[in-house]
This record gives sequence, structure tokens and C-alpha cells, in this order.
Amino acid sequence: MDKKTKIAIIGLGYVGLPLMVEFAKKFAVVGFDINSTRIGNLKNQIDETNFPVPNKSFDDGILKYIQRVKNYDLNQSTIISIEKKGDHFFITDSQNNIEKISTRELSKVLSRNVINDKRYVLLSELNSDDQKMNDVQTIELEYPAGTLIASKNLHIAIDPITRTLTMSQSSSQDWALFKNAILKNWTLIFNGRKAPANSNMESQRFNKFGMTGCLNFFQSKFSNTIISSVNGNCEDSINFVNTTGNLTKVEVKDAFADAVDADFSDLEIDLIKINSAGNDCFDVSNGKYDVRSAILSDCSDKAISIGEASNFEGDEIYVKNSTIAIAVKDFSIASFNKITAISTPLCFELTRKKNEFGGAFASYFSIECDGVNYIDKDSKLLGPISEL
Repeated sequence: MDKKTKIAIIGLGYVGLPLMVEFAKKFAVVGFDINSTRIGNLKNQIDETNFPVPNKSFDDGILKYIQRVKNYDLNQSTIISIEKKGDHFFITDSQNNIEKISTRELSKVLSRNVINDKRYVLLSELNSDDQKMNDVQTIELEYPAGTLIASKNLHIAIDPITRTLTMSQSSSQDWALFKNAILKNWTLIFNGRKAPANSNMESQRFNKFGMTGCLNFFQSKFSNTIISSVNGNCEDSINFVNTTGNLTKVEVKDAFADAVDADFSDLEIDLIKINSAGNDCFDVSNGKYDVRSAILSDCSDKAISIGEASNFEGDEIYVKNSTIAIAVKDFSIASFNKITAISTPLCFELTRKKNEFGGAFASYFSIECDGVNYIDKDSKLLGPISEL
């Protein structure tokens, strides 16, 4: 690579910015980021982490479709309540439209956000009358702060001295929901029970509050939080919706379907470790996700799935025995420092999956993967930098 080469650094976070600065010592470099405020600060040599910023060129447009992401209107209906009457559920959206749907249809709403070809998003306050439900328990937490709603037979033990909250299932259908919680320096443990071979898994895919996880977090904040789950027999072992903050460690073992699912969240995760998932290991959508280290093995489908206009940064990603290492789709943008994928036939899959979205964009610095890549006509993969 000669000095006439011009290098583009995609994503100017804690990985991209130092990388750009090092390359700029010998080559022409242009830095790209979708955050216009950050671009403005960097142009003025200001970085929130106090990293010394040189006077180099920055541009906040990567590809033409990035502008489409910024100006894109999802045209979605926000679900504001889910009520069960008899064998049917009634969904009321933000326009006060009411949809009558079956249990199976509700599962599609929660896992795919679509019903009757219309896009729905579970985003607002859950307004079920907690106290009137005789098969749930509600605990108003002071330390940690927030509300914990759970199935009646879930055993809950709180140790304020060690800051450990342990939840243990009595049956494989037990679940827990943290609502408006502030979880700082806490360790949360969910001990599941494997479902009997003849159990009806369809009934376990979501609870009365419309959450698809065994362990759910809604409009909650994390700081140096550790979360673990084993034997989760739900659509998601751990489900984050509208959550923010830093997670020191997330660990899941033996997930029935998705191990970790995050929607509409802004999360920094120091370490995510997943061993054995019946579907995806780590599935994110409509949010911002920053992962320092990921160790993902035996993911039946995707190790990491990034969708619906998400922004994802990964430092060190290790994948083993999975079908797809990294899937990026539907207006999502992802950047990676180092990826190692062993016994995984598909390294990258970049696609437009849903008609209301466009393609995907991903970049990486280094990769070790014996598999192949699949990139559709609407998407773009950039890397490795050493080959530019």
C-alpha cells in the first residue's frame, strides 16, 4: 500500500478514532461517523474521552443510504396496551386502533413486529393492572430501585449486602420483568428449569405483559451490572426493551431460542458470553450497541444479528460452531475491530430483509474465518483495512 492510498475509517468510536490517528501518520485518512454532533466536535479537535484529536478530515456521510437512515420514518404504530380476553389478545396502538389477534399472531407481533402487514413496536409504558393479577407477584424495589413483576411461583432472593438478586424457576414457564429499574453495581442471576419434552413451548414465548423473555428489562438503566441466565425456555432468555447503560458482563447458557434480545436500547457491554442457543445468540434492533468482547459458541443460527437501523460497534468478537457469525440488515451499520470465527460456514451476511428498510453496511479491521460472505445488492462490506 503506497502513500497515495486514501484510507476511510468507518465509525469514530473508541476503536475507530485511535485507528484513524495511527493511519494518518503515514497515509491520507478520512473519518466517517453517522453522529453529526461527534463529527462537529472532532472537527474542533474535541473528544469526550480526552483522546488527542489531530486536525484531519472528517465526513459524516458514509454512503448515500446513510442519509436515508437519518431521515427515515418507520411509519410504525406504537403498542400502548395488550389485553387478554378469553383466547384472544386485544392490541391498542397510539392511534387508538384496536386489533383482535390470536396467541400465535401475538407471538409474531412480539418477535417480528408485524401484524396484518402493518408494523408494530412495543415501546411505551406497560399499563396492565399488576395488582389485580392473582398469578403474578409485584415487588416495589427500593434497593435496587424500580418495580419487579414476576410469575407467582418464581423464587426471588435479594441480598443487599452482596448486591445480588437471584431468581429461580419453579417451572419452566416462570418469568421476571424489571420495569423502570435502576440497577447499579448489581448482579442478577436467573436459574431456569428445562421444559418437559412434551411441553407447549408456544405458550412460553411471551408473558402477560407482552415481553418475550424469561428475564425482561423495560425502560431500565444499568451501571456496572452483571446478568446471567441458564436454561431459559422462552423466546428470549434475556430481553432488553428501551434500556440504557453499561453492563459489565452478560452470560447465557443453554437458551431455548434467542439467548439475548435487545430492542430500542442504548447499551455498552464489556463482555457477553453465550454458550448454546436454539436460535440467535445475540439479536439487536433499533438501537445503539457497543460491545468490547463477545464469546459466542453453538449458536444454531446467528452469533450476532443486527437489524432495523441499529448502530453496532464490536471490539473483539469470537464465534464458534454457529451458522452465521455476523448478520447485518435493514439500514444497520456495524464496525468491528477483530473477528475470529471457527467452524462457522458464513462469516458475514449483509442483507435487506424487510421491504420498509434498505441495505446494510459493515466494516472490519481484521478477521479470521474460513467461511464465505454473502452481501446483497443493497449492502456493502468494507475490509480488511490492510487490503485497501
